[in-house]
Amino acid sequence: MKVGVYLNTTTGGVDYHKQVWVKAFAEGINTFNPVHSGTLLEDKEPNSGYDYSFSFAYQGEVFRTTNKMSLLRRALQEKHIEDGKIFFMDSDVLISYQGQYEGDNKKSWEKMQPKLKETEQGLRYVRLPYGHVHHPKAKHFYKDNWQIRWEAIKKNKNITVKDYENIDGPILLVCNRGKEGYGGGGKPAHVWARETIEELRKYTKRNFIVRFHSANSNDRYGDLKEFLKWSDNNIEVQNPDRSYPNLLETIRRSYAVITFASSAAAPAIIEGRHLFVTSPTCFFYENRSGELSDIENPKQIDRDNFFKRYSHSHWNLLDLRGGDFWRHVKDEI
Repeated sequence: MKVGVYLNTTTGGVDYHKQVWVKAFAEGINTFNPVHSGTLLEDKEPNSGYDYSFSFAYQGEVFRTTNKMSLLRRALQEKHIEDGKIFFMDSDVLISYQGQYEGDNKKSWEKMQPKLKETEQGLRYVRLPYGHVHHPKAKHFYKDNWQIRWEAIKKNKNITVKDYENIDGPILLVCNRGKEGYGGGGKPAHVWARETIEELRKYTKRNFIVRFHSANSNDRYGDLKEFLKWSDNNIEVQNPDRSYPNLLETIRRSYAVITFASSAAAPAIIEGRHLFVTSPTCFFYENRSGELSDIENPKQIDRDNFFKRYSHSHWNLLDLRGGDFWRHVKDEI
């Protein structure tokens, strides 16, 4: 089995840590040589000599760009549109439980050093979907022996799972990047937030917090300006260049968390807060507490289902480099 691992589906420079992950993916496959081989490629277009491919990230159709990295991602997806023989790397849905650097969003080598150190120590995780990045098309090879992995992940990420509470708090809306992000379904974040609040107000009198994506600094996507035209005093707005409190602290003071498909909402499951999801493409859509109409009567979810799915979809650098991930999937593809 020959896998083409495309280094140019991500960037270098201060984003060097991303290439570390790509190289580790190839190294892990090569622990099973000669039957399996992972070749690190610097090609700018798909190589016909490989049946399977690895792309650092998914490139959504809503993007139309001349960027060579983005075009390579799209070309790889189109190559495998029928056979689905492609791995992607996506962000950790529980990234809030590790040393994520915060602040002005400006990258520098100095700021990246803690992130690189945690990556090398196996304290950071990524999601590795096969065939597609979106639920339910993505395949993650779930198996029954997940409990040991979950206990190790909790220890690595210092996670404490909390009991559910019905607190007298606001409802937090966690926005996707918006129409330019593949996870937002092509809808501007301010439109989704407004429509969701209008629907929720049919069923609740609670106040709201709207948290725009961390990439929306300087109102990059125009969502803040448009939303403020409609917003009122019962809505707290969080944006990177305005008030942007810690995400976990915001979740903990909220009654419930709503998202379209943003991974930033997943900690609600850990923190004992009701989670509602409006897009079936979300990784944890099946772990939602019901429909928006259930906001004041949320359903009890099976959190073990989420823990199992997380454990066999998220892997750290040591899992990749040592071949544990490839051992988990090689007989399933």
